[in-house]
Amino acid sequence: MKKATTRRLFLRTAGITAAGITTMPSAFAMNSFSNAENLTVPSLEKATEIMNQTKKVHEHVLIHGLVVDKVSKEPIKNAQLEVWHQSNEPGKFAFHSRLITDENGRYNFSTKRPGKLKGKSPRINFKLSKPDSSYTTELIVTDFGAHITDNHWVLNQQMGEQLFPRQVDRESHTEFTFNLSI
Repeated sequence: MKKATTRRLFLRTAGITAAGITTMPSAFAMNSFSNAENLTVPSLEKATEIMNQTKKVHEHVLIHGLVVDKVSKEPIKNAQLEVWHQSNEPGKFAFHSRLITDENGRYNFSTKRPGKLKGKSPRINFKLSKPDSSYTTELIVTDFGAHITDNHWVLNQQMGEQLFPRQVDRESHTEFTFNLSI
């Protein structure tokens, strides 16, 4: 699959080009653009369409992961997860569910992309419980990927590379792998 140019890269390149043209000597610019039939400027609609194609942000997300014991690093079957995220309206939840890991310590669910509240990045909240303990953490989901909080990193460092969320863009949705330990 061909990697699409990001909107940020497109805008940066356009800005550098525009800055270069504005700083060109006038005589050079007149000679460069004197052949008007070779100069085409896309319409605003076409430019918007090109920019929208560069980064496809899916509305639906699939989140899956593994829950392991913090000490033994063994998968925990029947661990309880409570998952929720906000809508774009303050105080309203777009998603709330309770899950139980399977016999291999795995969980999965699908939802719409979380809403964004003023001053905060969109995030999905997780409360992880087993009979003797529980804790709450967050997965931050932006247009540029999934990220963990500093608290999640501190509490789960022993997971090594499995700690960091992974993102895969599919044709119809985005998948995130988010592993947890308790």
